[in-house]
Amino acid sequence: MAFSWKEIKRRSVAKVAIAYVVTGWLVLQLTDVLISLLSLQPWIGRAVVALIAVGFIPAIIFSWVYEVTPDGLKSQREVDQVKSITTSTGKKLDRAIIAVLSIAVVIFAIDEFVWDTTRSDENTSQDAEQTIAVLPFVNMSSDPEQEYFSDGLTEELLNLLARVPALRVTSRTSVFFYKDKDFQIADVGRELGVSNILEGSVRQSGENIRITAQLIDVASDTHIWSETWDRTFENIFEIQDEIANSVVDELKIQLLGDVPQAYSTSPDAYSLYLQGVALASQFTADGNIQAERVLLRALELDREFVPTWHRLALNYISGSSGGAWHPDEAFPKARNAAQEMLKIDNENAAAHAILARIARYYEYDSAIAAQELRTAMELAPNEIYVLRTAAGFARFDGEFDRSIELGTEISKLDPLSYGPKLSLGYSYLGKRRFEEARNSFKEILDLAPVASQVHFRVGSTYLASGELGLALESMDRERRDGFRLAGRTMVFHAMEDYEAAESELEKLTSLGERWTYEIAQANAFVGNIDQAFDWMERAVARSDQSLTLIQADPFIENIRHDSRYEDLLGRLGVN
Repeated sequence: MAFSWKEIKRRSVAKVAIAYVVTGWLVLQLTDVLISLLSLQPWIGRAVVALIAVGFIPAIIFSWVYEVTPDGLKSQREVDQVKSITTSTGKKLDRAIIAVLSIAVVIFAIDEFVWDTTRSDENTSQDAEQTIAVLPFVNMSSDPEQEYFSDGLTEELLNLLARVPALRVTSRTSVFFYKDKDFQIADVGRELGVSNILEGSVRQSGENIRITAQLIDVASDTHIWSETWDRTFENIFEIQDEIANSVVDELKIQLLGDVPQAYSTSPDAYSLYLQGVALASQFTADGNIQAERVLLRALELDREFVPTWHRLALNYISGSSGGAWHPDEAFPKARNAAQEMLKIDNENAAAHAILARIARYYEYDSAIAAQELRTAMELAPNEIYVLRTAAGFARFDGEFDRSIELGTEISKLDPLSYGPKLSLGYSYLGKRRFEEARNSFKEILDLAPVASQVHFRVGSTYLASGELGLALESMDRERRDGFRLAGRTMVFHAMEDYEAAESELEKLTSLGERWTYEIAQANAFVGNIDQAFDWMERAVARSDQSLTLIQADPFIENIRHDSRYEDLLGRLGVN
């Protein structure tokens, strides 16, 4: 029988199509609600969509070929049209469509105004309960030298709570912004984006310690929980565990396993460890060298205390860029420390992230680096050091959208630290979004007006956008000689004051190996191509960490089309 609209209507093909679509939509709504309410896997929804889509055409063909009769389902060819009951079947389909639509409207209303509101309230409540900042514990001891102990306890509690997967913990740098400052709880909650705050005090007298801790709800500025411990120094790790357990209990956090426990060691080894943390946190070459000595003494007392190895590894990496050690000395030591961490705790995400950085930035082995980073992300996808490693790798490979996405996420965890803002600014430079890069860099100056290299970075955004007067003003404010001279060289060249540019470049070059990348950058900008590549080779040889910015750098365009540039990227392991 030929196809015609009259025949399509008679066989109720269109009504079957409408009924199928409406029923399919209803099934999808129910599936969506069940997935949300029962926390089912998202792939279930995709599978239902696929099944409904696949079944549509067979349903239409079926309605065309077959007809429902009093004697059951028969082929259209076998049915006498005089005895056909398609009119009656069509009316039944009409009633079925109306019924399904009515059910769909009811479910839509319930989902929109009842279930959705409930889920929204639950999600809001859950999100609020899962954010916390551990403010610096106050040193109540008569000896100000004990400050390292209260600061160390704060950091250890922060690190311990950060190992709870369902809890988002603000990083050390941001919380220590409030140390020794007057503040309102509501202001801290808003600035850090958290709904709970843990604070306390420490008093140490000989071997006796008194620790007071309190958990505060930001919205109501009320104490959820507080407790005081009068113990000996040997009980410090038990106290840390008890505080972490209390936080998890009070915030009603659902865990798949037990609450993480603090690593423990002897009182003497722990005291040395905390002193090493304080020295390393100065972020100076002298501080790095002193921290190494103290941390190695702590390891002589206890080689099984993972935090000491962790801090030692980070200290070597920091010291390699801060001038304490040449990278060829620092990075192998950092690798050894990370490997020692894994011997004791083979699921330590930070150790894998450290090994990833060493492989990527020192050995230029992108395959090993990617493997180590994947492991770290699987173990601790929300740990800030892991996220910062991932963001740096993305920027190194020129994946600026990804690095901006990660940088934005990191900024939520560490809103008052200038490291994430600096990293985010680099990524915006890579996208040539100069105003956004400038804003990121200027936010750092609001927190730390004398921060190293930031005036150079702000000046770079002005230089890139052609605002040369403002660029020179910013470069002149830069405290570190290498950055200031590189910036002034490029700005003077852009101003066509070639004599001044050459003079500044000579001064920069005289600084030597500590500034290999900046010397290469300035030479590339002024058009000294061979000199630029010569200094790039020196930067590679000494694992200059500024090479991680090579893809984002807007000032080396003069060398990007040279075949030597592609060779350079290949040896750096850039994807």
